[in-house]
Amino acid sequence: MRFLVHARGYSSEVYERAEELIVAGYGRRAIASELGISAYTARKWVHAYQRFGVLGLVPVTANTKYPFELKLAAVQCFLGGDSKPEILDKFQIRSPAALDRWVRTFRATGEESLKRTRGRPPASTAEETVERKVLRLEMENAALKKWQALVAEEQRRD
Repeated sequence: MRFLVHARGYSSEVYERAEELIVAGYGRRAIASELGISAYTARKWVHAYQRFGVLGLVPVTANTKYPFELKLAAVQCFLGGDSKPEILDKFQIRSPAALDRWVRTFRATGEESLKRTRGRPPASTAEETVERKVLRLEMENAALKKWQALVAEEQRRD
């Protein structure tokens, strides 16, 4: 039998068996023992199943990008006294760590920090890109002129 291995390295049969055990009412330790996984992983799977149903057991292969408004609303609910599980359920946030990170950055630098994205920002305009290219070429040209001058001076000395 060929097993379909997901992003996290578990076969689809392991996830199916986990679902059966969760539905049957087994606890995380029993599930971990039965499937040969850590109790931490079993706990995450149980919580994911309780919050999202069968879709909670489908491995996520890419990072979920949440809009600024959702992040801000989730942080405000947390600061307003709502519990993490309530917020995660209400806004369908898969990772408690994401909520923790949003709250931490919000407290440190305000709501603007929730708008930030990772990586290099895209070029604003084609004109700006052309300006950067011209600047780079001018710098290369200046470096080549200096190099030519040094070579010429060296040849005169010889």
